[in-house]
Amino acid sequence: MLEASVHSLALSEGGRVAALGEAAWLATGGAWRRLPPPPASGPDVRIYFGRDEQPRLMGKRGAVGVYARLRGGGWERGAQEIGRLGGSPMAPLYGALGERDPEVVCAVDRECLIKRRSGWTVVAAPPGPLRAELCGTTAWAWDRGGVHLLDGGAWRALDVRAEFSRAEHLWAVSRRDVWLVERSPSRLHHFDGERWTAQDSPVPGPRALWASGPADVWLVGDGGAARFDGERWRPVQGLDAPLATVTSLTGAVLWWAGPSGVWRGER
Repeated sequence: MLEASVHSLALSEGGRVAALGEAAWLATGGAWRRLPPPPASGPDVRIYFGRDEQPRLMGKRGAVGVYARLRGGGWERGAQEIGRLGGSPMAPLYGALGERDPEVVCAVDRECLIKRRSGWTVVAAPPGPLRAELCGTTAWAWDRGGVHLLDGGAWRALDVRAEFSRAEHLWAVSRRDVWLVERSPSRLHHFDGERWTAQDSPVPGPRALWASGPADVWLVGDGGAARFDGERWRPVQGLDAPLATVTSLTGAVLWWAGPSGVWRGER
């Protein structure tokens, strides 16, 4: 769909697609256009859609937080969208934005803004520089030492810890079905609600996951892509490795991205 190096993808409920690499792109109705140069585009910055279906950037550049929105044909600092976390300079940020509740914006080692359509709340952030993902309507965060989920009005660490040194990505089908990838060594970790188990990754250098259910788990990494059907992993053909991300809204249409570009596949 797009021949450009991309490390982050976002999908909107209205059918738009946003991509971020060294530059940023937006696809509306299947037609891609290059956006103005983003204020930051490194691996610690991700692209999202806000509830107005306009792209957002969030993350960090060094020790400074990044939060920007596309408006009026250019990127502007969207500090007013994140309350007191939008001070200058911003603390490093992580979280998950989108059209589904909740949106989560966290300042490292400080606090998290939980944005729901019914109102905003502020909760203490888990300790450490984490990453976060919204899986369905549940927010998850992870770091080198543990996995946390947003449970009610606070983050709660899973009682059982996985043995990993650095997790690249996490995806939770449910609270009793959680996948976590470790790029080096090439390992997958799975939580069944009671214990973690580890296995060698079917894709060398795993980097990201997405799943629509326990029998539909998609994995990408330095060695390409694979899909878990509930019993075994099978390679996905037709994609150029390496790959950095995979995502979907319902599982009917999958999107992949990496240094070679953006790919789209239908069932």
